[in-house]
Amino acid sequence: MQAARVFGLLFSAYMVARGWRSQSVLLGLVGLALFFGPLRRWAALVALAYYLTPGLGRLGSEPFLAGNHEYLEALFLLILALEPGRDAVGRVHLGRTVGAVAVALVFLSGVQKVAHGAYVRGDFFTQCYAQPTKFSKLFDPFVSAEERDAARDFRGAFGFFSREVREGVLDMPPPRPPVVAWVSRSLCWATLAAELLLPWLLLAHRARERKLGAALLIAFFAAVEAAAREWMFGGLVLCLLLPVFFERDLAPTSLTSGTGRRSTLALRALVVLVCTWPFVHMYLAFAHDLSPWKLAGFGMYTLPARVGALSVEIRQGNSEFRPRRPRDGSEAERYEETSYALRNVPFSSAAARDLARWVQERTPKGALRPEVRIRATTVRLDREIDRYRSTMRAWTYPP
Repeated sequence: MQAARVFGLLFSAYMVARGWRSQSVLLGLVGLALFFGPLRRWAALVALAYYLTPGLGRLGSEPFLAGNHEYLEALFLLILALEPGRDAVGRVHLGRTVGAVAVALVFLSGVQKVAHGAYVRGDFFTQCYAQPTKFSKLFDPFVSAEERDAARDFRGAFGFFSREVREGVLDMPPPRPPVVAWVSRSLCWATLAAELLLPWLLLAHRARERKLGAALLIAFFAAVEAAAREWMFGGLVLCLLLPVFFERDLAPTSLTSGTGRRSTLALRALVVLVCTWPFVHMYLAFAHDLSPWKLAGFGMYTLPARVGALSVEIRQGNSEFRPRRPRDGSEAERYEETSYALRNVPFSSAAARDLARWVQERTPKGALRPEVRIRATTVRLDREIDRYRSTMRAWTYPP
């Protein structure tokens, strides 16, 4: 069995599971259709149309909120839609594309970690320990009771501080127990070594070395996903790495049909785009404060996730602004999605504008449409003073 077939089967199984988890009959049917070669291209195109159509897929409706796994799913669907052919030569080209994407994805994730600095300094997990995150309690068994109590007090203060919609500084030093700092440095540097060095084994001439690289990367990602509980992204990475074990010796790769040549050129252009986009993403991150987590940067856990809060205020006529609190769970979820978008993609105010319009459209009949003010905060570590700082931005929309 060739690597391309294994990739297709694995991704088909993933999409079936994805459809079941998302309670989406369409995605489940697409996953089943991807099992069958004659239907694969059409199934991939149908799924891509679903992903990219505003009002249906999250990528088309909310690109700033979509998760990295959704961008990676769309990339895989595009690869299958561009399959050069179902003969041996076409599968070789498809398998090479999958391998190139695997190398680029892992290696450039490591490059981003170097660029943003937290892993080079070795304090990514120290920051995560201080905040109330999924990593907070991983280190608790290894610290003293006094250190554990200090961390709990700081997390409580941090949680309260991050929910306030105001600018300021949390005047408490982040907890850094020696054992946590040591483990954080070890994990950070081990992560850099894995992401910057192991992908090159996938390019080795010998199959044994490629399989060794794939096995080590699978073990690495299994440990990461077990800690982070990002199973969907982990499943997609498995779709990239497992086919390495089924690679055959390189076969002749000349394509005789014009369609096959065009598809191969399109796949090569796609690989170039995958290799180029992270550098554009890093420019947006440093120049315009884009979060490494968003917009297909595949830089998850490069920096701790951004936290913050949001307030919506309204006024009618010349009255004072007054808070408009969520009226139910669905409105609270809408507020949180807007807050998430504004702190992760701060160069775009579209989320604030859409929320203001949404609030104004819910004005009771006969009442004046209100003026809406939206304020959003983001809390991050200020390294110069070694304290967490909250910054705020505000938007006002007339009736």
